[in-house]
Amino acid sequence: MSQPAAAAAACGNAEGGGQKKRKTPEGAAESDKGRKSFEQSLDVAFDCLDSIRVDLEAFKASITQRITELNGNPEFVASDAVDMQVLELNVGGEYVKVKRQTLCLLCGTVLSELFCGRWDQALLRDAQNRLFVEMYPPAFHWIVGQMLLLQDGDIDHISLPDDRQTDPSFSAYVRLLLYDPSAKKPRSTAITTPDENAQQPAPSPAAAAAAAGNMELEPSVSDPGEMATPDAGGGGTNPSPALSVHPKSTEKTVGKVSDLQAALQDVVAQRTALEQRMQALEPFLRSRLHGGEEDRVVEIDVLGTKIATSLATASHLGDDSPLFNRFCKWQNEVYVASVEHVRRVVDIVRRQRITGAMPTGEERLPIPESEREGFRRVLGMYGVDEEQLFGPTDGLLTDAHLQLMAASLRDVRELRDRPLSPSLPVRLGGPLKRVYKASLHGWRYLDFLDCIRGHGPLLLLLRAAETQELLAVLIEEELRIDGPRSVGNEEQDTEETTIATRHWWWKLEGTEDRPQTGLLGEADRPYAYVYLADLKGRINGVSDFQVAEEEGLECLLNLCGNSLSLGVKRGDAAPPPPAAAAATGGGGGGQGSDAAHRSLARCQAVLLGGERPGDWPEEWSERHEKHGEEVYCLVDDGFDFICDEIEVYALVRPPRPGGGWMTD
Repeated sequence: MSQPAAAAAACGNAEGGGQKKRKTPEGAAESDKGRKSFEQSLDVAFDCLDSIRVDLEAFKASITQRITELNGNPEFVASDAVDMQVLELNVGGEYVKVKRQTLCLLCGTVLSELFCGRWDQALLRDAQNRLFVEMYPPAFHWIVGQMLLLQDGDIDHISLPDDRQTDPSFSAYVRLLLYDPSAKKPRSTAITTPDENAQQPAPSPAAAAAAAGNMELEPSVSDPGEMATPDAGGGGTNPSPALSVHPKSTEKTVGKVSDLQAALQDVVAQRTALEQRMQALEPFLRSRLHGGEEDRVVEIDVLGTKIATSLATASHLGDDSPLFNRFCKWQNEVYVASVEHVRRVVDIVRRQRITGAMPTGEERLPIPESEREGFRRVLGMYGVDEEQLFGPTDGLLTDAHLQLMAASLRDVRELRDRPLSPSLPVRLGGPLKRVYKASLHGWRYLDFLDCIRGHGPLLLLLRAAETQELLAVLIEEELRIDGPRSVGNEEQDTEETTIATRHWWWKLEGTEDRPQTGLLGEADRPYAYVYLADLKGRINGVSDFQVAEEEGLECLLNLCGNSLSLGVKRGDAAPPPPAAAAATGGGGGGQGSDAAHRSLARCQAVLLGGERPGDWPEEWSERHEKHGEEVYCLVDDGFDFICDEIEVYALVRPPRPGGGWMTD
């Protein structure tokens, strides 16, 4: 067919019905959508890059500002000459000379940051212009010695020996100064060697983009050089070399995206680590005190030996404290105490200021028993709370009791999944604080509730008057009563409060005939509920093991699965023992009509046969008529017994060191 004829036929087909019509051109504007979309994507990318740059500049400015606020030098640049400098230091009153590079050996640690040179102008200086280091001198000497061994290759890491682990004057500073916030930071994926790159196949642009940005990808062809184009008949695909795009430029761009993501992750991690280092070293730097006074070095002379600290530490207990007066007001020569005792007392206050907490129960000052009384006198001289270090001198609880309890809880499966917080210490002092002593604070239920309010976990101790047997209960949560409840427009008193909380109990002291002690009940099934009488209420229906009748017992506090009751009321029960009654002024410990004014002194303690510890003789039990099972009388004096002392200790959660910068 000739070309004119073909054209005519095509024209005829267009005019006839049912014939295929040609598409009408949509214009240049519609055809330009692809280019506009490309430009819009470029604009979004540029905006993202600009936003990232703004954020990075803000990061840099915030770090610079923080360094300036701490009196550091934001323009400092390290050099070999700086590293080789010999530093003259005053460490808690002792003169020390050491090379800067020795202290900066472990890059990334707080110690390295503190002495790198950036903070020299921020550190305190003594009268001889020596840099002042606020810490226990023997601990600093030990750290320097370890650094020298590490530097010479004699050791490959630093670890505290056992005797130093439990000495807070060593362990606190070693943990703080050798802390490296960046140590757990994962290695950046951008850091690779050429050999490693050669061994790995280059990722496709799509895969690299997905890995770099977690982007959702559109379906793509296997080879970007082969673009699908319709053939003349509208079906199938043909390779179109004219439209092929070389992938190298795309791969290079995607590679930069991956590098950028890795760099940003590294920037965030390094910024966080630097902020943590600055937070940790801040207590060692000079600062302005609350009254606006500049911090400075203050010192005293103890038997000819200088002991120095900062004004911030000396005033930490208050401007009227004996410690402040000794360093700042009184004659600064001391002849009535040993150098080590005074140095230790100063360091207790120093560590409290720097780390935010007193020593824990596991960290004990290595004061020999023969020197303990003398050391207590020095603590009193300088106004330091000795009970927080050693526990009360007149308490029921001992280190041996704590160790027995801690050992029995060590293998409890329940505590592996949900550990106590804080954990039970193995020594008195530290986080264990006595908050209630019946003979001191009063035997009334109200006295008990007032003293324990706001505290938890709690450790409750009861001592039987006749046999001196000792029972203990560890309660995980705070105990509090609900009080009156509003019903409609009227306020009604409740009878009792139920608290869901895990608790365990022990017998800590026995008798000569019944010396067995240990954890009671089933360790892996802690007791779940504690019942407290409300102030005008009572707990009714408690099992009465002293009599066979069905009447229930009335008490003020019931726990350990109905096995232990305090404040038992039995008719016209006898008042507490004379010592207890005298401690509350006579009637304060009696059997008042309201629960608030009744005494806690009468108690009941039993153990069901199924909970008998394996080493307890069966003959100690008896088959109870009412319950139809064996029950053990826990106190040799009988199911009911009178206490001559009740104490409650609170496990105090200490503040995080340095305001929370250090991880466990």
